[in-house]
Amino acid sequence: MPDHYTHPLALVRLSGVAEILGGLGLLVQATRRFSAIGIAVMLVVFFDVHFFMLRHPARFPEVPLLVLWVRIPLQFVLTAWALYYARRDASSL
Repeated sequence: MPDHYTHPLALVRLSGVAEILGGLGLLVQATRRFSAIGIAVMLVVFFDVHFFMLRHPARFPEVPLLVLWVRIPLQFVLTAWALYYARRDASSL
């Protein structure tokens, strides 16, 4: 968690709960679009954490440097996928 966030443990727990609720929301037709958009927003917010880890790899020796680099483009793909899913679901309403 980047240094500029206060209460990092609470934020990690909150994001974990949000991820679980977002995933469960995808299973219900009535909340599917909202959940997909929420997941996309969360993925965008996580960019800050990923770039922080990439700028300070020595602080995260357990994470291989290749993983730190690969997850940046992967984050774009996952965000686009979530938005595509939200848009596709909106067209079926």
